Amino acid sequence: MIARDSSYVRTPVNSPHNKDGSINYVAQRQLFRFLRTYGISDFFLCSTTGEVEVQHDKDRKEQIELIPDQKKDNETWLVGTGHPVPSMSRSLGVYALGNGADAAIVVTPDFWPGCDRYNFEKYFNEALDVGGPVYMYDNPKKNRLTVGFVEKMANRFQNLKGLKSGNLHLLFDCQDRMGKNFETSCGDDRFILAAASENLPVTSGWSNCFPKAVRYIVSQASKENSKAAIVQDALCHLIEDTMGSPEKFGGKAPHPVALQKAAFKFIPGMSQEIEMGAPHAYDPVSEGSLGYLRDMIEEFLGVIEEVKIE
Repeated sequence: MIARDSSYVRTPVNSPHNKDGSINYVAQRQLFRFLRTYGISDFFLCSTTGEVEVQHDKDRKEQIELIPDQKKDNETWLVGTGHPVPSMSRSLGVYALGNGADAAIVVTPDFWPGCDRYNFEKYFNEALDVGGPVYMYDNPKKNRLTVGFVEKMANRFQNLKGLKSGNLHLLFDCQDRMGKNFETSCGDDRFILAAASENLPVTSGWSNCFPKAVRYIVSQASKENSKAAIVQDALCHLIEDTMGSPEKFGGKAPHPVALQKAAFKFIPGMSQEIEMGAPHAYDPVSEGSLGYLRDMIEEFLGVIEEVKIE
């Protein structure tokens, strides 16, 4: 286990894309600098839900190759190495660890269309065999892992260090069954406060955009600080009012990563530097919908200003 401070947050770093779908590595480096400015020191590459499935293996390896150049002292870098083919997942994991990653993270194979019937045990028997630290990631759309299966894999693979999931019940059960040395990380932004109150590490996609706010929720969780609850409620409001309002986005609910990338346009300190773009896996937020998103972002930032986060 790596020692964490009271505001530890792991950020699954958004991948800036050019118009042709390739990754914009200049903007990627700018985003790393922005996140460090607000205290993020735990980076999760090739991982943001909805991006990994459209990035070619070449793209993922190029991002992995950023690690030796970008990693600073006292930072932790993890790499999403899930793949519909378990041997390729294993290969990416070995490559990531060989380039300085602290661990690989493997999502359940049902993350990919057409892979719902994969035998999880057969898949993970190969994908987890990377010769170094590895985590499992419960597909946030399915949440099909059980505590019994996770424990079985942990007993089989001593290098399995933890689990990321949005299912708090599963995380608590794993912690009870396997102890504090098995790291259970919450991966749902709606439950940051609840997870941090129980000393669970937090993996937050929205910390790409609001690293200071997310770290504040986490750092104050154990103190029963009502301001932290206000910030969490405001974040939930932002998520639910955007994801739950398809009529505001041309009739189709936007992908959360598309929202985050569009939100960068309205966040002080970020919009002037970083042009994120959107991968071709989903439609970017349309120009006609940006006004609604801007209003939601400004409402959230207004709450942050009122709370006066230190």
